[in-house]
Amino acid sequence: MQIVIPMVGDSNRFKKSGYKVPKFLLKINNRYIIEHVINLFPGEKNFLFICNKKHLSSKQFNLTRILKKICPSGKIVGIKPHEFGPGYSILEAIDKINDKEPIIINYCDFNCFWSYKNFKKIVRKKNYDGCVVVYKDFHPSTIKNNYYAYIKEIKQKVVSIQEKRPFTKDPVKEYTSSGTYYFKNKEILEKNLREILKKKIQINGEYYVSMIYKPLIKNNMRVGFYKIDFFCQWGTPDDFNEYKNWSEKFEKIKKIKKKKKLDGILLIPAAGKGMRFIKDGFTTHKPLIEISKKPILIQSILTHPNYKNLNVILSNKNKSYNKLNQKVKKYFPKSKINILNKHTKGQAITCLEILKKENTKLPITIGSCDTGLIYNQKKFLKLYNKLDTDIIVWSTTGHIESIRNPKQFGWIKANKDKINFVSVKKPLKNINYDPIILGTFTFKKIEYFINSVNSMIKRKALVNNEFYIDTCINDAIKLGYNCKIFLVDDYLPWGTPNDYKTFKYWQKYFNLWKNHPYTIKNSI
Repeated sequence: MQIVIPMVGDSNRFKKSGYKVPKFLLKINNRYIIEHVINLFPGEKNFLFICNKKHLSSKQFNLTRILKKICPSGKIVGIKPHEFGPGYSILEAIDKINDKEPIIINYCDFNCFWSYKNFKKIVRKKNYDGCVVVYKDFHPSTIKNNYYAYIKEIKQKVVSIQEKRPFTKDPVKEYTSSGTYYFKNKEILEKNLREILKKKIQINGEYYVSMIYKPLIKNNMRVGFYKIDFFCQWGTPDDFNEYKNWSEKFEKIKKIKKKKKLDGILLIPAAGKGMRFIKDGFTTHKPLIEISKKPILIQSILTHPNYKNLNVILSNKNKSYNKLNQKVKKYFPKSKINILNKHTKGQAITCLEILKKENTKLPITIGSCDTGLIYNQKKFLKLYNKLDTDIIVWSTTGHIESIRNPKQFGWIKANKDKINFVSVKKPLKNINYDPIILGTFTFKKIEYFINSVNSMIKRKALVNNEFYIDTCINDAIKLGYNCKIFLVDDYLPWGTPNDYKTFKYWQKYFNLWKNHPYTIKNSI
């Protein structure tokens, strides 16, 4: 098999984001992206790297040296820079492709899990003239409305293919190209490549490899597809950074340890219906959906501060009330279950009604029922034990989902560790760096919480017709309480269907990948 990798593009989106090298020379888990691409084809020696002459001549990039080191048998050909896409690049180097072996054209900016051995067996057995490697169903990249190449199939045969545009309004259910394209021989590749250039079958002036299959399909040649389960996109700064973010999360998960007990109360409200999950088709109540063989609610509690007293708020209006009650008691026999039997005007009011019955001099952390926290307890206690700390708001920065959907989060304006004010559902100036509220709050005394919420109620500070705990932090500041920000090392979001699906996707991915330290065995 000949493996042809076009890598002429100038990585303009990465340049604009401040990166100094082409994307294929960025490192993932201590290896160049191009090295990960090469490793998709174990046992192969016949690689052709189609490179930008400017990249090859750059002393900064050292591209020739790097390619020779990681793939000594590979051929390197340089062509003039252009903006006509990978199809044009291949035609410029067509004389370097031999006639004797089948060809795989592979893009230079992704990774996947597959059996290359099985792929070769299938394309030979079915005598395909062409074959597209695809994935289907949920993938983190589908959330962002990024569009790739899509195929339409009938009885395992590709009957249509189109680039940058899905066939339906639900691309998650379509077969999406990963960027690996097989051709039976050079004649098929070259003939149909020349045809799409002649007929100008392009997208925004670029000739994509997927388009080469259009004349094959039209001429009723055998074009098949090969489905893979896991695909990892690194082609844009957003893709690259999201991958790194999740990779780092899963590296940190193994460091989560049981924390020593603290005086006070951990209060976890879990009375919601989980409507977003219901609308997405989930039949299990959100707090009971499992992460690593434990319900989300239990995992959330286990990653929050370990207080001597655990109070959980459940609603007896939820059908899963009894099962939730049993699960909490199974893992935390001494916990106190607070029953909510009516609708309230928001989480702040729910917590207020429960905490009025407690010793108001006790410290309390109000936590989230659908978030895992990764943090350093010593750092937390150092901040907590400061004489000028009254309230702590748990936070993080640079969260991918908050950057995409800033109006779904609470934002913090702070000077060092002191909070000036919070903005609920309204982003501040810089969503890439401003801290967001994670839904966990620590009050040195319950009375601080009660006073702040009562002040919020008095001024009718509703957001979307609800009283948020986030909002009462502004009241706490006006009442003279010192509110501090505590940045966690990382956090694990499970609160929306996309959060949950994304976590599960990466969990399976990193567990399979031998180059990553995470395994489900050392998971939370």
